[in-house]
Amino acid sequence: MKNKMTNILIFFCLWISLANTEKHSVTVPFNKTIPILCTGNTVIKLLNISVEENSKCAPVNCRLSEQEHFRTRNKCNGQRSCNITSNMPNSCLLELGFFSLSYSCLEIAHNCNFENSLCGWISSSKSNGLYIWKKGSGSTKTKLTGPSKDHTYVSETGFYVYSDASRGNKRDVARLTSGSIVSRHKQCLSFWYHMYGDDIGRLKVFQMNSLKGNKKRIFLKKANQSNAWHQATIDLKNVGIYQIRFEATHGNGPRGDIALDDISIVNKKCTDFISQCRSNADACKGTTNHLKSCQHVNGTYQLAECSNIYMNIDKSSLRFDPEFISTACSAIYQQINDSLCTNVSNWDLCTIDISTFVQNYPECFKRYTMKAEYECEDPQETVMNSSKFTEPVLTSQSETTPTLFDITTAQKTSEQLETTYLHLQTTDKSQTTIALIPLTSDNLDVTESGTSKSKSQKIVDPSIFAGTYEIC
Repeated sequence: MKNKMTNILIFFCLWISLANTEKHSVTVPFNKTIPILCTGNTVIKLLNISVEENSKCAPVNCRLSEQEHFRTRNKCNGQRSCNITSNMPNSCLLELGFFSLSYSCLEIAHNCNFENSLCGWISSSKSNGLYIWKKGSGSTKTKLTGPSKDHTYVSETGFYVYSDASRGNKRDVARLTSGSIVSRHKQCLSFWYHMYGDDIGRLKVFQMNSLKGNKKRIFLKKANQSNAWHQATIDLKNVGIYQIRFEATHGNGPRGDIALDDISIVNKKCTDFISQCRSNADACKGTTNHLKSCQHVNGTYQLAECSNIYMNIDKSSLRFDPEFISTACSAIYQQINDSLCTNVSNWDLCTIDISTFVQNYPECFKRYTMKAEYECEDPQETVMNSSKFTEPVLTSQSETTPTLFDITTAQKTSEQLETTYLHLQTTDKSQTTIALIPLTSDNLDVTESGTSKSKSQKIVDPSIFAGTYEIC
């Protein structure tokens, strides 16, 4: 009797399969197609399916339903290959992840001394095209007008820009226009001007609102201002996106050259800029850090804090959340970082748009990962492994917790009947059923109750457990 009981316990402990099984685990970004397969004559036995969210940006409770669990098991168990997500239409599981971008803008938003180029400033003429701004060094070609040295280096070899009054006619206008600039709460325009000569006309400066299309005059000087460089500083209005335009108006004759040098736009009040820069030139330098965190990867974002010419790309960092560590995804992330703001001109605002990468490599930008654990087993050598899972019917009185089976044994004391019982407990949150079943050498029956109808199913004849087995 004792030997028979030992053998029966072996059977009910883990529903043991006599075949050797091979366990597998697959963890991949959630996608519409996640195939699993078994080789040879073995078939799939799903052990567990779980969905994990590794994102720190916006955790949400998006999980598989019990119906999806049961449908997937019913579809995959006993098959050699299976797509484990084909029964999972839940749209939230297909959501994309996020990115965070840190970058910095130069405190000196713009600085041009014209030594190497015009720094993006555009020279044009409002009239016949002869009277324009051009680069110069030393003295201009007309005597008794214009500077003899630049302002930056106070040198005859240093450069500046000037409007050449030896060309053009009276009232012609030469324009020098910046690219688009982003307003800040505190922003100062500083420049040095030289207006020397008997025929000097006028110098005007405008701040032009790029969105509204209007302009406001912020500076005006006319006539001879002596043979010297003078500084002008103007606190700029916070108007969004704007441009700065210098306009030189031709005077009565050729002795009317107007020159500009060392144009700066600084993210400070003009009083702070003048005092700090005059006492310590290094105080005008530096950067302001910015952070855009937890942005959806399928969106388009404009870095409005500073235009590309003011941005310190070397200090930028674009990170993805979650970030998959596969070699292929790491290469894609690096490619995006390397191309950051390289497709725009100096004055343009940088726009982050990685939709092409997301479309071509969706597996690198998913929000969720799925983990599937399964065994590959031989169907012909498996004992008690052919039953299908029944999809649960959920009601208002029931929960989504699957039914659990607790199989133990109970044995009477020596003063009681020497009969061994099987203790079968079926538990879910809506009801609990307990049955004590005598185990004898006769055929063993198990009765499942707790439903509207009871049914009896013959499990197995204990005599098949002849031999010696190790208790689990």
